[in-house]
Amino acid sequence: AARRRPTLITIIQIGAMDFELGMASKRFEKENERRKQAEKRRQEKLRRERELADQKVKEFEAAAAAERKRAAEEAERLRARHDALLEKNKGVWSSQRLQVRLDTSAEAKGIRRRSDKVSLPRSFGEFLTPQHNAAAHGPMFFEVACNDRVTHASLLAFDAPEGTVGVPAKLLRSLGLDPQLFAADAPLGAPVEARVTYRLLKPGSYAKLQPVSSGFQRDVGNIKAALEQELETYGTLSEGDVILVKSIEDGSEHEVRVVSLMPEAAVSIIDTDLEVDIAPSVEAEAAQRADEERRRREREEAARMEAERAAREAVAEEDAERRRQEAAARRELAVAQLEPEPAESPTTVSIMIKLPSGARRMRRFDRASSTARLFAFVDTLDLGVDDLADASYTLSSQFPRRVVERPPAGGPAPTLEEAGLAASRHEALFVEFPRREAAVDA
Repeated sequence: AARRRPTLITIIQIGAMDFELGMASKRFEKENERRKQAEKRRQEKLRRERELADQKVKEFEAAAAAERKRAAEEAERLRARHDALLEKNKGVWSSQRLQVRLDTSAEAKGIRRRSDKVSLPRSFGEFLTPQHNAAAHGPMFFEVACNDRVTHASLLAFDAPEGTVGVPAKLLRSLGLDPQLFAADAPLGAPVEARVTYRLLKPGSYAKLQPVSSGFQRDVGNIKAALEQELETYGTLSEGDVILVKSIEDGSEHEVRVVSLMPEAAVSIIDTDLEVDIAPSVEAEAAQRADEERRRREREEAARMEAERAAREAVAEEDAERRRQEAAARRELAVAQLEPEPAESPTTVSIMIKLPSGARRMRRFDRASSTARLFAFVDTLDLGVDDLADASYTLSSQFPRRVVERPPAGGPAPTLEEAGLAASRHEALFVEFPRREAAVDA
């Protein structure tokens, strides 16, 4: 026994070792699986990052291509415009982008056509003057474009600080700019730039002007004199310009817009006869449009109501036709079910039925016949009131006053004698609808 114990201990130790090896193997497998999953997630993250980077590169390249295309199109547009203006300007070209500033020197000097005189930098004149021939090209005019607004001006002088253009207050208004924002004591704001381009303008022959206020003609008084007085301060006009016409009587100012010009959208009005038309005011047109809109809505409402009325009438006519057909079908069924009229005999009574239409119908009945047969006969007649249920009528006599009501379906019915309708050989009954008015109102 003492020799066998070590063997037992050895077996137990070997079993414990196998158990530890199994646990270590499982831990290794779990760790290996964890590392595989972590590597898989890392690779997936790297893949998504590469895809995102590739997408951003594609978007950047697409945006760059779109920008290059836009720039090329804009360059082509400017080149085409340059060529067109160069041809229109008889070979003269000059254009600069300049910072806008308020210039009141033309008004201070008392220049007559002061409202659209601009001062430009010396560099502008040095480039333009050698190209310009006063005899061939006439006065110098310029297109001034700012914030999608375009007007035109004549030259005051080439003495503006470099990089700037001096613009009078009235021209600023035509550009949609507030002159007060450009005053010397105004708070410093973001600079406003305008592109100034030399333009050769044709003499104007026609202008259509539109006052803003509906009281323009009433307040200004002598419109011709007031317009001439204001237009004499301009050398150019452009469609979309805003001019202030001052009343000769009281000095009040009224805003007037340049709607259309001939022969072009921008013209010179120096030494030219200009035909001027005055359009209805903006306020008057707005009131007219509002009135037209009101009338349009009224017409639409009237048309809608008429359509609804016609639809109701159509539905009512369809319903009435349906009821007429149903009444005709009931009459046909009643005729088919009506018993033959008995021959005249001492046991018969002739009853005349007076219909609501005034028509009269006569039929003989056995005195012992039930009142149900009397109503069955009346059901075969056209009562002329298909808008009411035919079963709602009663029969009545006048002298003496008796009212005969339809007996309940399938129930007992009195005979004609029991109803007092066989006292003589002839009886007269009226078809009455006691609830006709209430039914029609409903």
